Amino acid sequence: MTALYILIWIYGSLVVSFFIGGLLLFAKIEYQNDVRRGRSPFHSAIVNFVLILVAFSFIGPVYFFFWAILKLIEKLSKAFVFKKS
Repeated sequence: MTALYILIWIYGSLVVSFFIGGLLLFAKIEYQNDVRRGRSPFHSAIVNFVLILVAFSFIGPVYFFFWAILKLIEKLSKAFVFKKS
């Protein structure tokens, strides 16, 4: 069961890190496009800051989701374990 916990937490960490990395990459591309088009980098900085806040706000719910899956697996595994008499 411990190995399953570790695998699910690693998977959850990868999901969160890829999501945050994708948003940061999008923010970088938007910044480069704004500079190329002659827009103010300040506007781009505000948009990027909001994107980063949105990305970090997803960490809690994603980990809660994986925690709930772990608890469900734990309860199901206890329900199907037959005790020796």
